[in-house]
Amino acid sequence: MYSGPARAVPIRHCPQPGRQSLGKYPCRGYCQPGRHPLRFHYVCPGIGKIALTDELTAFSNQTARFRNAQRAFIFAGESYTDILSELGQANKTETKLIFYGDAYRRLQLPVRLLSCDDTGAVQLQIMSVPDHRQPLKNQYQPPPKDIPAWDALFQGMPFVMAADMDLRRVDAAIRAAQDQGMKQIAIAALRGQAEAVFFPRYRDAGLAWVFVLTNEAISEVTGSPPVPYIPPRTQFISPKGDVVDAPPFQTCGKTGRSR
Repeated sequence: MYSGPARAVPIRHCPQPGRQSLGKYPCRGYCQPGRHPLRFHYVCPGIGKIALTDELTAFSNQTARFRNAQRAFIFAGESYTDILSELGQANKTETKLIFYGDAYRRLQLPVRLLSCDDTGAVQLQIMSVPDHRQPLKNQYQPPPKDIPAWDALFQGMPFVMAADMDLRRVDAAIRAAQDQGMKQIAIAALRGQAEAVFFPRYRDAGLAWVFVLTNEAISEVTGSPPVPYIPPRTQFISPKGDVVDAPPFQTCGKTGRSR
């Protein structure tokens, strides 16, 4: 799905509510672009609830070997619209199992949204680059040190590189701007992200100027064309010249049953 190193990627289908998929946790997979362990959850309308405390404990235990790691959650889905639709759900009572919308608002770790399409693939390419927001910081005036949600200042306006789809950071940047007496911020994002989220939710609401990242700007960050990586349809040859034979996911055991 993208050309950076990864330990796992999300499964592209919506599990049935209550269906568990990785041990006893509803996590769909792991990924580590750059040095940042990410915990994937596939979020879609009607996905059900999550035991947030158990999720956090599992994530901490499973990534304990990564010292000083900047952990984050990825809420992936068929589209950004589908994900945000489910995140609008809320619990009326305090229980161990809560809706993903409640988890999204309670999590202290960063949460990034990811659409499972070409836009999401390019998003992962960008996120695989350590400090991918640095080129934006280098081009414009640095922001105040006490406002970490801002990446830079563009013509005196707070500027946020939002291609990682951390909407809570974008919202924090807007609140900080309003506290400073500013009505709008500037946002840079991929076209698919802008059309699905930032135009209707931020630009049209008068909260932000939204700039679409050009292919040249994306390549400046990633060092490669902003297109999904498609592996060659050939055998994988090891450095020693051996052919790596991987069995299909569904194999038959001794009894003839699939497993």
